[in-house]
Amino acid sequence: MTILNNNDINQRGIINKEIEESFTLFFPKKLASGDGISYISKEQYLRNDITCRNNQCEKCKDNILLQLNSQQQSNVANVNQDVDSQSLKGNQLLLQMGPSNVKQDIIIPDVSTIIDYLEVLELPDTTLRNIVVLETIYKYVQYNSGPKHFERVKSFVNLAERSSCFFSNELFIETFLDRNDQDSVLTHQNKLICKAVEWYTNHFDSSKYRVVLVCGDPSSDESSSLYNIAKSKSLNVVSLLEYLELLNGDKKSSDNNNNKELLELYDSITQLLQAKKEQQLENTTNGSASNTLFTRYLNDDVLQAELKSGNIVSGKIHYNSHNREEAFVKISSSSGIATNQTNASFYGDKVMIIGKFNQNRSIHGDKVGVALLPESEWIPYDSSIKLDYSDEEEQEPSGALDSEENNKVSNQDLKIPTGKVIGVFQRNWRDYVGTVEKNTNSFTNFVMVVPFDWRIPIIKVPTKNPAQYIGKRLIVRIDNWDLNSKSPMGHYVSTIGESGSLETELQALMVEHDISLKPWPTSILKCLPESSEEAPWQIPKEEFKYRRVLNDHHTMSIDPLGSKDIDDAISIGYPSDDIIEVGVHIADVSFFVKEGSALDIEARRRGTTIYLPDRRFDMLPAVLSEDVCSLRGGFPRCAMSCIWQFKRGTCEIINTWFGRTIIHSSGELHYQLAQDIINGVVVDGKDKDTDVTNGGKNAGYRNRVFNGLKISDIKKDLINLRTIFRLLKKNREDNGALDLESIEVRFQFNQDAPGKPEKIVLKNDLEIHSLVAEYMILANSSVASKIYSSFPSSSLLRRHPKPNQINFESIKPLFNLCGFDLNTKTNKELAESLSEAKDSNDHFINQILKLKTVNIVSEAVYFSTGSINVNEFYHYGLALDKYTHFTSPIRRYSDIIVHRQLWNSLTQNGQPGNFNPYDNYSMTNLTDHLNIRHRASKTVQRDATELFQSLYFQLKPKEKVEAIITDIRSNGIVVYVPEFGLRSRVFLIKESEYLVSPGTVFPESYGSVTKIDFNDLNLKIHLSKHSEPIVLSVFDHIKVNIHTEDNNYHLPPIKLDLIEIIEKKKQQTQQQSNKIKKIKSDTTSKDQPSSISNDSSDIKSFKDKKSLIEEIKKTEKDLKKDSDVLLDPNSKEYIQSNETNIFNLVSQFSNLNLIQENGSRINYNLGKNKQQQQQSQQQQQKQSLPNQSNKKQPSTTSVSIADKDKKQKQGPLKLWRMTEEEIKEYKRKSDKELRDSISNKYKSTNSDGGTDNSDTAYMMGPDLSVKQKYGYEINKAERDLKKAHIQEMKSRRK
Repeated sequence: MTILNNNDINQRGIINKEIEESFTLFFPKKLASGDGISYISKEQYLRNDITCRNNQCEKCKDNILLQLNSQQQSNVANVNQDVDSQSLKGNQLLLQMGPSNVKQDIIIPDVSTIIDYLEVLELPDTTLRNIVVLETIYKYVQYNSGPKHFERVKSFVNLAERSSCFFSNELFIETFLDRNDQDSVLTHQNKLICKAVEWYTNHFDSSKYRVVLVCGDPSSDESSSLYNIAKSKSLNVVSLLEYLELLNGDKKSSDNNNNKELLELYDSITQLLQAKKEQQLENTTNGSASNTLFTRYLNDDVLQAELKSGNIVSGKIHYNSHNREEAFVKISSSSGIATNQTNASFYGDKVMIIGKFNQNRSIHGDKVGVALLPESEWIPYDSSIKLDYSDEEEQEPSGALDSEENNKVSNQDLKIPTGKVIGVFQRNWRDYVGTVEKNTNSFTNFVMVVPFDWRIPIIKVPTKNPAQYIGKRLIVRIDNWDLNSKSPMGHYVSTIGESGSLETELQALMVEHDISLKPWPTSILKCLPESSEEAPWQIPKEEFKYRRVLNDHHTMSIDPLGSKDIDDAISIGYPSDDIIEVGVHIADVSFFVKEGSALDIEARRRGTTIYLPDRRFDMLPAVLSEDVCSLRGGFPRCAMSCIWQFKRGTCEIINTWFGRTIIHSSGELHYQLAQDIINGVVVDGKDKDTDVTNGGKNAGYRNRVFNGLKISDIKKDLINLRTIFRLLKKNREDNGALDLESIEVRFQFNQDAPGKPEKIVLKNDLEIHSLVAEYMILANSSVASKIYSSFPSSSLLRRHPKPNQINFESIKPLFNLCGFDLNTKTNKELAESLSEAKDSNDHFINQILKLKTVNIVSEAVYFSTGSINVNEFYHYGLALDKYTHFTSPIRRYSDIIVHRQLWNSLTQNGQPGNFNPYDNYSMTNLTDHLNIRHRASKTVQRDATELFQSLYFQLKPKEKVEAIITDIRSNGIVVYVPEFGLRSRVFLIKESEYLVSPGTVFPESYGSVTKIDFNDLNLKIHLSKHSEPIVLSVFDHIKVNIHTEDNNYHLPPIKLDLIEIIEKKKQQTQQQSNKIKKIKSDTTSKDQPSSISNDSSDIKSFKDKKSLIEEIKKTEKDLKKDSDVLLDPNSKEYIQSNETNIFNLVSQFSNLNLIQENGSRINYNLGKNKQQQQQSQQQQQKQSLPNQSNKKQPSTTSVSIADKDKKQKQGPLKLWRMTEEEIKEYKRKSDKELRDSISNKYKSTNSDGGTDNSDTAYMMGPDLSVKQKYGYEINKAERDLKKAHIQEMKSRRK
C-alpha cells in the first residue's frame, strides 16, 4: 500500500515523504481458557525519525530537534495532562557523553525479565540504570498480563532515576523485521528483539558503551530460544542473575550495599516462581478441585453479568482489626441489597462476611463481589453485634433502616444479612510490613510472616535462609492465594531494620501508608537558590518592577514556637480614618517551583509535608521551606497576597486586592507571645523568655521584633485584628459554621535521650489560634471565588460534603441520655445543638459529643470544579459556598496549584489573565492523587502519635488515671483519658474469662462475676453474692491503670485495666435536670404564653417565670423563622433539608405524636395502638354497663363533628379516630373554612371591613394550628401516596 506525500503531515514531523510502505503486524494473545493463543493484527507505517532516546546523541540530533519543535507547537493543556510523562527528565537515556574510564551499560531486558522480575528493575537506590524497554516486549505485556502490571511497566519507562525509556523498534525502519512464514510467533518475537539489540550495539561507540541483552531465566523455553539467537549473532547476552552478580562484584560502586538487595530480591522471586510451579503440579496431580479449602472465583465476565443482573453486590471488604473472622462489605445506597432478597427484613447497610471460607481468600481493601447467603443463615439483630467494629476513624457508622416497610418490623424480626465472596473485581495488594513468626525452624524452605496490620492474614514466604530474617521488620508482597492454601503466598522485598527500634517502627509506618520519601537528588539541589547566614538570598531586582512593595503595613507572622517553615503572615495598615487594610501574605512558592521541573514533579509526588511527633518530612528542600520561601522576620520576602479594605465600625469589606508582593516582616511571633501581648502580660521591656506564659527556649520577643517596631504598636494592631476577627467569626457561625473538637497531642523529649518522650502535652487553644485561622479561612474563600470566576471548569477547590442524616442516628441516643436535643437538618442546627449540649458538672461530655460528631461528618476533599455541580461546592463545616487551600504552599502541593491559578487569573501586561494550563480531566486526576496523599499523611501522623504514646507508657506506666466511657463494645468498653488525649479499649472479657476482679472495682463480699450484659449505652456486671448488678453507662467516669504489653509483631499495644468506678450521683442529678428542662421546653413550646402563668407554681422549681417566658418566646420565634426558611427555596437551609427521603419525612412528622422513635427504629403504629386501646376500654365499659350503654348509644351517634373536635382539642391530630365518612366530612368542612378564611383575609386587605373566622376554623378542624404548621409536609405526603396508588393500579391493569 502507498500513501500520499502530504505536506501538512511532513511539517508535523510524523511521517516522512520517503516512507511508501505499510505492514500488517501480528501480536499473540493468550486465550481466556489458557489453552491456546489468538492473533491480533494491526496495520502500521514505518518511520525513519525515531531516536535512540538519548537527547545528547549526535547521530540523532536532527530528529531530536524535530520532535522538540513538534512538542512545543502542540497544545499546552495536552502537554501538561501528565507532567511525569511529558517531562524531558523521563523516558530517555541519561548517558554521560564526555570521556569516561568506565564503560556505561545499556540494558535491554527480555519478556521474562519484565514479566517476572520487574520488581528487581524497580528497586530504588541501585546502580541498575539505562534500561530500554522495546515495543515488542511492551506490547506482549499489554496483551498477556494484567492491567495492573501493564500500568507498572508504563510508569517504569518514565522513571528518571532509572534512566529508562521506551523504544519503538517495530515502527523504526532500521529495526523492523518482516515475519518469515516458517517462523513461529515466538521465534519472530525473539528475532525482533535481537534486531533491536544489534542496532543499539552498532549505534553507540563500543569503547564507551556496552549494550547488554538480559534474559530472566535462560532455562525456560522462551529465554533459551532468545539466548541462542543472540549468541549466534555475537551479541552481548547474559542472564539476569549473572548481571546482578556482576553489579554486586563492582567494588568501585558506591551503591554496593543496595546492589546486594537486588540479589536478595531476585532469589526471593525465583523461589516464589519455583514454589508456584510445585503448587500447580500438586494441584494437577490431585485432579478435581472438590476437596479444596476455598471455592474458585467466578470469571470476570460472569461476575460483571451477575452484578448487572442484581444477583450479587459489590464493595470494598473491611476486616475487623480485633477479629479477622469478621468482615463486612458496605453497600452503597444506589446498589442496595440483591434484588432477589429485597423483601427480607435486614438491618443496616452492611453485609457481614463471617468465617474464612466465606471470606474466600479476600484481603482487606479488595473490591469484591458478594452473594448473599440464604436468609436462614442471616444473623439475628443484636445490638452487641455492631459493637465489635474497629475503633478506628475510617469505620463508617451503620446506616438506619432504609424503607418504611423495614421500619415496621420489630427488633426480633430484623436480621443482619450475611454473604460469601465469589469473586474479586480489583485487588488492593501493596507492600506489607511483617515479622517472621517466633520459633521458626532455620532449616525450613518457608517462613510465615505476621503482617504489621492486624487485618492482613499471615503470609507464606519461600526462602533458603530463614535465619537472616528472624527478629527484623521485612517488606513482603502477596503474589497469589491458592485454593488449597490456608495462607497467601508472597515474596521478600527488603529489610527495614531490627524489630523494636524506633527508626525501624517509624519507617514501617511510612511503608504501611505507602509513603516513600527519598533523599533529594543532586539534580534538584543544584537548581535551588543559594542562601546562608553569611550571604542570605536576595530578591532579584526585576521582581520589584511588577510586585507591590508593602512599606505602609505592619507585617507579622504568628506560628507555633520553634517553627521554621513560616508560610503565612498578617499585615495591617491604616490608609484613612474610616478604612483599615488587612492583608494575608503567603510565601510565593510558585515563583521558585516552576511547573514541569524535576522539583515540581517530586513535590507533586509527595503531595504534602508529613509531621511526626519528633520530626517532619518536608515536601520541599530545606533551603526553600526554612529559608528562601519562609517569611522570616527581618528579611524581605516574595509573597502572594490577598488584601482587604474594611470599613471601621461595621467591618464591612469594601474592596479586595490580589497580587504578588514584597513584604518585610517586623514581627516573628509565636501564639503564646501574641496572646500575652494582647492580654498585657508582655509589654515593652519584658523581653525575657520567662516573661512569656509557660516560657520556653527563645519564647521572649528579644530576637523576634524588627524594624524598630514596639510592643505597644503590635498590641494596637492585634487588638484591631481581633475586633474584625470576632465579627467575621460571628458571621460564619450565624451561617452555620461548626466548631468541632479535635485532640492534638504533643510530646516533650529528653534532650539527652532523643526519641524518648518525657511528657505528653495537649494543645491549649487560645483566642489567637482562632484569630489566625479566621483570616486564613477568609483568604482561602476569597481566592476560591476569584479563581472560579476565571476558570469555572477546572479550578482546584475544596469541599466538605453534607453528611448523611441517617448517620446521626448512631449518636442521637448519647444526646438523649444526657437530656440534650440533636437537630441536624442543617449545619446551623447542628452547631446550635452542640453548643447547647453542655453539662455544668461534667464539661467532658460536650467534648466527647463533638469528637463523636467529627466521626459522623464526612472528610473534606479536593475537587475540580468541572467534575461536579455548583450546588455541591458547599463547605459544610465552614459554612462557605466556595473554599480552597491557598495559605500553606510550603507544606501542601494543592496550594502551589492554587497560586498558579490565581496568578494566571489576574490582569497581566494590561490584558485579562485567563491562561490555564489545566483542563478538568488533568485537574481531577491531580485532586484524586492529592486526596490520597493527604489521607495517608493524616493516618500516618495518627499512628505515629499512638506509637509515641505507647513508648511513653512503656517508660512511664500510670496508675489510677481518670477516664470517661465513650462506647460499649461486646467484650469491653472504650474510654477517653483526657489527661493524655488517649482513646483506647478496656477489655472486660478475654477468651471467655472475666477480667474484672473482686476487691478493686467492687468489694470482695460481692463475690465473683457470673455474667456481663452488654447493651448500646450500658453494661451490667452480675455478681454471685450481690443481688443488684453493677451498671456502667456511657459518660460514666472510672479509673484505670495504663501500661503496655510486649508484642513482637505489632506496635506495643497500650493496655488499660479497670480499677475503680467513680461516684456518679452528681452526674445523674445533672442529667435528670437536663431531661426535666427538655420535657418542660417541649411542653410549653406547644402552648400559648398565657397558659404558662396558670402553671407557674409547677415551673418555679427549676426556672423563674420571667426567664421561662422569654425562653419560650425565643423558641417560638426560632420555630417560625425555621418554618419560613424551609419554605424559602433560595435559602441554604431549604437546599440542605429538601430531600425526598423517608428520614426527613419522619423528622417533620415527629412532633405530631403519630409515630414514636426508638433509637434508629420507628414505630408507626403508635397512634393506631392508642386508638385500639381506647376502643377496647370502651368495649369493656359497655359490657360492664349494658343498660347505660344502650341508653347512651343514640346520643353518641348524634354527636357532631364539632363536638368530637372539641374533645380532641387537647391532643394532637389523630386521623385514625374517625371513620371514613367522618374523615370526608372533616376534610370538606375544613377546606371550606380555609377557603372562606383566605377570602376574608383577601377582602380585608382591600377594604376596611373583614371577618375573622379563626375560631370557627379551629372548631371545625381539630388542632388546625398543627395542620397549618405542617401543611406542606402533609400535602406532599398525600400527593406521594396518591401517585403510588395510581401507579399500583396501572400496573395491576397491565
